[in-house]
Amino acid sequence: LKEAVRSMKQSFMEEQSFYKAIQKTGQFDAYMEQMVRVGEQSGHLDRIMKELSQYYQRQDDMRAQIKEACTYPFILLVIMFVIVGIMVFKVLPIFEDVMKNAGTSSNGL
Repeated sequence: LKEAVRSMKQSFMEEQSFYKAIQKTGQFDAYMEQMVRVGEQSGHLDRIMKELSQYYQRQDDMRAQIKEACTYPFILLVIMFVIVGIMVFKVLPIFEDVMKNAGTSSNGL
């Protein structure tokens, strides 16, 4: 990060263009680069930077919500497999022994 900032600072001093400075680093996506370019050309770079900040914050929030939304069903699925495993390997053999002692066979199990 420090190297990218140093590179941007040097490029900005040489080019006198924030757009060209961030483009040269290769650390930013095309959307940000183009928005900065439009902000520089229109003279509203401060508003564009605020909007970019809000945009990336919303994206980060959405990623967090998606991650949370996927975590709960995954945990339930794991718990379900554990319970089914316990039923198959611990409980069913007990019932099989009970049926054998009662004199019936459990060919279907």
